Amino acid sequence: KRRNWRFDTGSLTFEKKQWSFVLDEKDLPVGYEEQKKCESKALIEELMLIANQLVAEMLVKCCGPKALLRNHADIKDDKKEQLQDYFAKNYVNIDLKNSKTTYDGLKRLKGQNETKYYCV
Repeated sequence: KRRNWRFDTGSLTFEKKQWSFVLDEKDLPVGYEEQKKCESKALIEELMLIANQLVAEMLVKCCGPKALLRNHADIKDDKKEQLQDYFAKNYVNIDLKNSKTTYDGLKRLKGQNETKYYCV
């Protein structure tokens, strides 16, 4: 529920695969495998985000304008324009106006279940 609220208000997620080495009996790497994402890991990530938000709220409450908080900057306008042009040339409709519209567009693209991949 909270995770959905975050995405509805503009949070982005970048789902990337994680890999681990397969070791032999001498602890030497003999291969690799994709790590499975389990519910407990997702829950821990969500709780860490909540903790970060609560600490930020407390800092603002206690320190007011002296509170130093990190905020992810938006994509620079020239890069955003280049990316928008790239999407347009490939007939991809993603509005990069803000993180919410970007997330919605990426989600819609993922939902189309096409076999075409975009490397940006």
